[in-house]
Amino acid sequence: MRLVYHSFMGFLDHNLLYLLFLIPLLIFLYILRLRRKIQVVSSNILWEQSIEDIKANTLFQRLRKNLLLPLQVLILTLIILALARPFIIGSISTARNIIVIIDASASMKATDVKESRFDSAKSSIIKMIDSIGKGAKMTIIRSGNKPTIVSESTSDRSILKDSINRQKPSDTPSNLFSALKLAESLAKDMPKSEIIIFSDGTDNLQDQSINTDVPIRFVKFGKEDVNNVGIIDLDIVEEQSANVVFAGIRNFNRSKKQSVTVELYHNKNLIDAQKISIPLNERRFVIFDKVKFNDGIIEVSIDTKDDLSIDNKAYYVFHRPERSKILLVGDNVFLEKAIETSLTKAKIDKRDSEKGIIKDNYDLAIFDGFVPEIEPKTNTINLNPKGDLPFAKFLSIKKNPSVINWDKSHPLMRFV
Repeated sequence: MRLVYHSFMGFLDHNLLYLLFLIPLLIFLYILRLRRKIQVVSSNILWEQSIEDIKANTLFQRLRKNLLLPLQVLILTLIILALARPFIIGSISTARNIIVIIDASASMKATDVKESRFDSAKSSIIKMIDSIGKGAKMTIIRSGNKPTIVSESTSDRSILKDSINRQKPSDTPSNLFSALKLAESLAKDMPKSEIIIFSDGTDNLQDQSINTDVPIRFVKFGKEDVNNVGIIDLDIVEEQSANVVFAGIRNFNRSKKQSVTVELYHNKNLIDAQKISIPLNERRFVIFDKVKFNDGIIEVSIDTKDDLSIDNKAYYVFHRPERSKILLVGDNVFLEKAIETSLTKAKIDKRDSEKGIIKDNYDLAIFDGFVPEIEPKTNTINLNPKGDLPFAKFLSIKKNPSVINWDKSHPLMRFV
C-alpha cells in the first residue's frame, strides 16, 4: 500500500512572531526616505514635468519600482520565521500505527516557550491526532519516573484527545529510555509502526544503546539556552555541636552568569542566607556551617524568577537518629579511633572475632581483615578480606586500586 503523508506546521517560539510588525515599519521608513532637491529653473514650463514626477512618486509607484525593498522584506520575514523555530510533523496513512511518547518530567514545566514545554507538546500531539489518516491508530505513552500507557491503540480521536488533555507533568525526572523500550515492545505486534517522542531532550538517549528497526522521530521543545538556576543537591551532616547543610546550585544558562541569594529555613523560619555568583553552565556548592536546629522540615530556596520554578526550592525532613550500635571486628586501632571521632554518638562494640555475637542487634557491622562465616543481616562493611565473602569471591590483591564509578544517587554514596 502506498503511504500518503499529511503534515501540519507549528512554531516552538510563537512570541517571536510579533516581530513581524517590523515589516510595515520597514515600509514606512522607505516612504519617509523621499527627499526633493531645490532646483532653479528658467521657465515655468518645467513645472508641468514636476507635476508628472509627483504623480510617479506616489506611495505604490515608488514601492513598485524599488527592487531593494521586497528583498529586505523577504529577508526580514525569513529571519523572524527562523527565530520562531518552525516545525512540521507528518501524520501517517491508514497503513501505519503511531506510538507517541510524551515526556512528563519536571523540566517540561519550563516556560521558555509559549505556556510551557509540556503544554506545547500536548498541543502538537492534538494537532497530530487531527491530521492522522482514516483508519490510522495511535498509542500514547506517558514517560514519567516509570512509563505508563495512557491510551491503548485506537483510531478514536476523541479518546486520544481526552487522554492527552488529562496529562500533567510531574516533579520528578523521566525515563525516556524505559518508555522507548516499552514502545518498541508494542511495535513488534503492530505492522508499519512508528515511534514519535515529544520531549525537551534532557534525558539523553544518545548515551543508551538503541537497536531497533522501528522508525523513531524526535520532536524537541524548549530553547538550548534556557534561563534557569536550580537546586540540584541538598544534604545535612549532623555534628557534635551543630549541623552542616550542603546545597548544590547550578546555572543552566549558557550565555551569562547568575547571582542568586540562597536562603535556609527551618519550619518556615529563616535561619541564614548567602549570596553567590555562578558562572554560565556551572555549579556552586553553598555550605551553611554550624547551624543549630531540631527535628523538622529544612527548606533551601533561591530568589530568582526564571523559566523553571520547580527547582527553586528543595526540602529535607530532618530527624536526629537514635544512638547507633556498631560492631567492629578486628584489631585496627586507627580504624577504631576514626570511627569514634566521626561517629561521636554511636555505641561501638569491639571484638577480635565474631564468636558470641548476635548480629541482628547491630545497625552496622565492620569486619577488618576478617571474613564472617555467615553474612550478617545488617549493613556491612568489609575491609581487607582475607578470603571469599558470602556474597563475593576473593580473586586477587591489587595495590592502590582506583574507583572508576559509583552510584552517586544512592543516599549513602552522595558527596563521596
